[in-house]
Amino acid sequence: MSSDNKQLNPLKRLAAAYVSGAERRPWLYIFCLLLLTAGLGWQIRKLDIDTRIDALLPEGTPTQIANLEATERFAGINRFYLVVTSSDGVVNRQVVADSFSEVKAWPETVSAIRQRDPSFFLDRRLLFLDQESLENFADEVEDFVEFKKCEKLPGCILLDSDVDEPDIGALRAAFEKLPELKSLGSIYGTEEVNAGLPNEDGKTQEVTEKPEGFVAGELCSKDGSVCVIEVTLDREPSDLQFSREMVDRAEATLKSHIPAGAPADIRVAATGIYRNLPVMRDQVMDDLRSTFALGLGLVVLVLLIQFRKLRALILLLTPLFMGSTWALGVMAWVSPQLNMISAAGLVIFAGLGIDFGLHMLTPYGAERESGQSVHHAVATTLNSLMSSLSVAALTTGCGFAALTAADFKGFAQLGIFSTIGITCTLLATFMAFPPFIFALHRLRPVDGALTRSWKMPGFLERQWPRGPAMLVTIFGLLWFGFGVYQVQNLELLYDTRMLIQKAQDTGIDHRPALGASSGAAVLMLADDQASLEASARKIRRDYPQGLSGHGEPSVLTPGLFIPDGQAERLEEISRLRDSVNDALRFGSDEWKEKLAPWKPLVAVTKPIVREDMPAWVLESLSERDGRFGTVGLIYQDFEGWDARQMLVLADKMQDLRKAHKKVRFASSSSVLGEVMPLLRADGWRVTALAMLGLLIATLLIGRSARRSILILTAIFLAVLVTVAFMVLFSWKVNFYNLLVFPVAFGIGVDGAIYVVWSVLGRKGSFAWDDLGVSSRAVFGSTLTTLVVFASLISSENGGLASLGKVATIALAVTLFANLIWLPAALSWMQHITDKSRKKKQLKSEKA
Repeated sequence: MSSDNKQLNPLKRLAAAYVSGAERRPWLYIFCLLLLTAGLGWQIRKLDIDTRIDALLPEGTPTQIANLEATERFAGINRFYLVVTSSDGVVNRQVVADSFSEVKAWPETVSAIRQRDPSFFLDRRLLFLDQESLENFADEVEDFVEFKKCEKLPGCILLDSDVDEPDIGALRAAFEKLPELKSLGSIYGTEEVNAGLPNEDGKTQEVTEKPEGFVAGELCSKDGSVCVIEVTLDREPSDLQFSREMVDRAEATLKSHIPAGAPADIRVAATGIYRNLPVMRDQVMDDLRSTFALGLGLVVLVLLIQFRKLRALILLLTPLFMGSTWALGVMAWVSPQLNMISAAGLVIFAGLGIDFGLHMLTPYGAERESGQSVHHAVATTLNSLMSSLSVAALTTGCGFAALTAADFKGFAQLGIFSTIGITCTLLATFMAFPPFIFALHRLRPVDGALTRSWKMPGFLERQWPRGPAMLVTIFGLLWFGFGVYQVQNLELLYDTRMLIQKAQDTGIDHRPALGASSGAAVLMLADDQASLEASARKIRRDYPQGLSGHGEPSVLTPGLFIPDGQAERLEEISRLRDSVNDALRFGSDEWKEKLAPWKPLVAVTKPIVREDMPAWVLESLSERDGRFGTVGLIYQDFEGWDARQMLVLADKMQDLRKAHKKVRFASSSSVLGEVMPLLRADGWRVTALAMLGLLIATLLIGRSARRSILILTAIFLAVLVTVAFMVLFSWKVNFYNLLVFPVAFGIGVDGAIYVVWSVLGRKGSFAWDDLGVSSRAVFGSTLTTLVVFASLISSENGGLASLGKVATIALAVTLFANLIWLPAALSWMQHITDKSRKKKQLKSEKA
């Protein structure tokens, strides 16, 4: 007896005892299994799925900590927008104005804004000018006015023959260079901020003609075709029921204020994340339900084609359901909150789980067809498959367990979940198979095989001739090499718009009405106002064209609206005011005309204080507890869907954190930029670890380097050829289709082990009698998984559709690797072995 059999004797004895017990009391065993399933199923209610991309980051990263703090402190991190659009700007403004008071009065409203009136700050713009420029200009005006005044007064002696006029151009240049005023310009527009400033000829710069019904600082596009109410709500958009209710209420409010005679093209909508999140979630769930129904129908069809008895479906699907329930129940204890990557683990081990059942039901049917009793067929099936099924589960589990070493939490948690799932589905299959077989046989005895009487092609059941075996083996190895070459050309998908729903309803594009503030903001969080303002001043200096390098500074803090040194500036403004008044009495008509526009600007006599500021400023920068002065916003014009731009933003935020230790920087958009490098780095690392785990597991259990090399080569062949096809079809790796590789890896491992063990299962010697049964089981199990993923190609969601396309190719290549290439390689190996043995035998005979 071999060492392998001696090692497995206790397990075989346990299996024999379990089969005998299940035969005597099948219903008791089934009741116990169902009771266990119900108990673990009760735990599933604790499971939750965190759809935030933040959940994919390692615990304790600066971005994750800052984003959590931002959610706790700042109510306005997510905004709700009520939008009106039509060809009539007057009607749009009227609908917004009429709806505003009602929206403002909602109990869920923290703040509501329909305009950011700039007049308060534009009337006081001299308080924002730097002290030196203001003082120099006041001196110039004072000297010039005194000179002109002296000319008019009898007896006044002029020391100079002439004095230059004040350099108004230099003053305008000082305004235009001031980062703080550039930031204000990012809100209102540079044209609006410069309006009213005198030119060198003494005339004020006017804004272009305003449309009818224009309101200063209104949240409308320039032509008035889109107008918005910006609302901050007291609850997060992740509360989907709340978001749906608010969208319905907002749209009903807007519709109720559409006047009679409004243009036919008028549209109203509530939009932003409060609309998009529930809409996209509902569409994805509807999409999943439809594709799941299609996939399930295709699986049942494949199973019915392969098996001629309906009870086969019970024997296959019941253990799968039980194992999946056990896995979810255990996961509810281990890690009750899944992320959007690990949640797909259910699909992975469900696909692998049905493989276990198919690999048991197929040889069981063959035993029954040969005339064996039910007891003998069940016992023989367990004994013959216990080794290969356990090896397949263990090696696949080792591969998935390697994912836990990743920093990327999508990989790490997927590794835990899939390892648990594979273990549970294997145990469920082993434990459910005997009692259900015996119970169903008692209810209605069925003799013969459950499978239909069709056989695999001859070349999948026996050894190949030497020539074809060599050609197919070399052909596969050439594709292997081509795949290795193409790996360097495989790219990540950076345009995440490709992953969203193809036909989603996300309302109306409201960005034209918001100007620069429509961009995703980086939130600045400080413990004191001094630290916040010091950082803001430095950021405005360091990034004069914004974080992207092609915009405005757009750094908004309370200090931007309440500048420092107002007392000193007020003194200079007082000097200017006196000089202007004197000039208007004593100056020439030409000079009076030049100085007249300055009169409103020098009329300010009081500093800007919080109590006097417009409500929209206080609402925009106040914390949940009402504190004002410790939160700021950096608007940036990066596109949140472009992962490359988010990589740049993530790098910029790291630089900001290093330069400003007392301020935390939060941005939900930048998380994508931090996830992509983790995805890229961990992909190679965990793949290497998975292959190492597979190699060690097959060597320890199979104790054969030859088996291990064959299995690994077949898996690498499947994965690398899939990569080659992805490059040829210009398919890029994304969050969704990345899951194909562990699926193909798991199914490839299982199929390769069954084929290799069936041929090299007896002391490492070649035997081809069981290859037909194994090939049929591998074909059926892989095909069922393939049709499930193929059904995803019809998905409206771009990510799911990409998953379906790549998975279909990967599983088709896996079938080729396991059912064509492996038998050919094994055949060629036997031909080489037989030839070598004959040579040795001839040498021995000659000797």
